[in-house]
Amino acid sequence: MRLDTFYSLQSRDQGSLPNLLIEETQHGKGIRAGCNMNAGEVLCNISGPTIGYAETTLLGKQESYCLQIGLNSYIKPCYPFYLFNHSCEPNCGINEQLQLITLRDVERNEKLCWDYSTSMLERGWEMKCSCKTKSCRGTIGDFDKLPEELQQTYLDQHIVMPFIKEYLALKKSV
Repeated sequence: MRLDTFYSLQSRDQGSLPNLLIEETQHGKGIRAGCNMNAGEVLCNISGPTIGYAETTLLGKQESYCLQIGLNSYIKPCYPFYLFNHSCEPNCGINEQLQLITLRDVERNEKLCWDYSTSMLERGWEMKCSCKTKSCRGTIGDFDKLPEELQQTYLDQHIVMPFIKEYLALKKSV
């Protein structure tokens, strides 16, 4: 059984997930590590109905929960993925199999966050960032607007959506 299906069927009402702790944050709910974790551990599989950009705009505040997977394609993600918050210094990322994974060893009680910009190429949606890390950019926006060095770091970590990599390759060839 997929992890996300297991969590949504078995654990949603319990308030916690195996090895993951749900907490209240200044932005709503967030997730902390319930135990020490190694780099490369799968935290959850990301799934949900696929919708278009126009449909995301009808979701109100929940629009920001959608994960862009194509220029006009999004996943309205299932539990628990939408509980993971953003950080400009992430310890998690999304691989090409749409799994949220740890990027490095993570200690128990550490916040589990990913950089939302690794999945964004929208041209028009931005979000104020308040992650308060040393390298906070102040704004969460499109991947290709990130500093080139940071883009390369994320590409090397294999945590950039495939449609963004295709877009960048096409842009370079023109």
